[in-house]
Amino acid sequence: MTVATFGEQLAQDFSGSVTQYGQSMRVAYYKDSYSGTAYDNAYLTASGTNQWMTAFDFPVGQGRNTGEDFKFLAQGRIQQDDRKIFVPPHINLSGAGVKIGIGSPTPVEYAIIPEGVSVYNVQGVDIYKKAYVRKLNTGILPGEI
Repeated sequence: MTVATFGEQLAQDFSGSVTQYGQSMRVAYYKDSYSGTAYDNAYLTASGTNQWMTAFDFPVGQGRNTGEDFKFLAQGRIQQDDRKIFVPPHINLSGAGVKIGIGSPTPVEYAIIPEGVSVYNVQGVDIYKKAYVRKLNTGILPGEI
């Protein structure tokens, strides 16, 4: 029987906690598309297959004046009504357009705040990916068709 490293054990524990206590989320991917002779009209079209997973979702801040949330709020990178999600590290959260639906069905849609995505690892093992997301009031990404 092999003994897992601390990082491997932590990754397993996180995965088990998400499975037990997390909620359903959908990640939809979009790619840049263009029309016109000089790329006059840019828009986003659906790309690939939506990924469903179980993940954590928390409000930003919660009135605390410390940590990354406070730093990003002070810098204006995030807003008080944004959310943060914790997903498995293999989930891709980058690209031209990424839309997150929280819940199943997904009553509210969110866009990734690109500078707010980070991967946390221990002993070279990725444990989880954290991303800040902002509610899409219309439910669609800018330029989405």
